Order: sequence, then C-alpha cells, then structure tokens
Amino acid sequence: MKHLKNLFLLCVALTTCSIAALAQDSGCSSSIKVPPDLASQLLRQAFKLMETPQDEQGQITRAAEKRKGGVASLFCAEAVDLDKDGKKDLLIHQADVEGAFCTAQNCPVWAYHRSNDGYKMLLETTGGYISPITALNTSTNGYRDIRTYEHSSAVEHEITIYKFDGKLYRARVCTAEKFIGKRGGKDRFKYTRHKCGQ
Repeated sequence: MKHLKNLFLLCVALTTCSIAALAQDSGCSSSIKVPPDLASQLLRQAFKLMETPQDEQGQITRAAEKRKGGVASLFCAEAVDLDKDGKKDLLIHQADVEGAFCTAQNCPVWAYHRSNDGYKMLLETTGGYISPITALNTSTNGYRDIRTYEHSSAVEHEITIYKFDGKLYRARVCTAEKFIGKRGGKDRFKYTRHKCGQ
C-alpha cells in the first residue's frame, strides 16, 4: 500500500511538472489559448502600434506560422470575467518566445470582452514586461478596473488604472513610480500621481 501511495504521488508530481513545462515552453504562465483569428488580428494591430517595418512583419509572420500553435503562439491570454456575466473575457499580452513582434520593454496589451458574437476590444495600450496587464478587484460601470505597468527607465515605471466608461476603458489614474534606494534591505519607491496623458 505504501508503494502504491508513493507511485501515486510521483505521478501527480510528474504531471504537475509537465504542465508547468508546457506553460513555460509557450512563454505564458497561463494555458489559455488566443483564438487563431483573433491572434492574426492582434498581430496586425501590434505591427501598426509598434510601427514595425514591412520586411520585419513578413519575417515575424512566416516564423510564427511555422511554430507549434501558429501566430497564436506569440500571445498569452488570461481569462477573466470583467463584467460578471459568466463569460470569460481575455487580457492579452505578448508571449515570452523567440521571434516575437516586440523586443522592447513595453509591448501592446489588450482587453477583450466575450459576447455571443465573439470578442470585442475594450482596451489597447502598452504594458511592461513583468506585469503587463492585470484586472483589479475594483470596478467602474459594472466592469473590473484594469492596471498596466510600463517601464519608463531603469528606475522609473508608469502605473495606469483604466476604468470602463460604458463603451471602452480609459486611463483615469496615472502614477509615476521611481526607485529611490534601499532601506533595511527593502526597495523604496517614490510615487507621484499626475494627469493621465502627460
């Protein structure tokens, strides 16, 4: 009986490690897949937003089409219910994979609402590499607020809270975060709130 229990625990551990490895191979921490037609649309939007030269667009697209998962492999999605309607909406950012469309610190991020007709874009902006886009527990007009975290420099970041205005998400709370050193082994930051768009 003891050997059977150990075998069971080993199988559980191996399965967990395999799932984690698959998520890492995709460059995403989530196993949610972006639908292929939406991924193609996102790639076109990313090229436009990042002002990617035409020849690079072709190279990136051809390389992505050869990857397992195709163009959708360039994106990570987190399923969240933004408006508590029971349907999983998507927060999307670039996957951490070779040959992706954005190599800078800030890359396009999106929020899409799922309806019976498919997905509708509610937010398109940029987010940083570490924590690009997050749904918050607070809400406005029935939709969860969204936070993006962008790199401004090696020691400065921009934190933006987006609130739903009834049609789209708009930047409403903008804060600059600046690293000012360490005290007692802990990082210290200075936060300066400012008007959004500046």
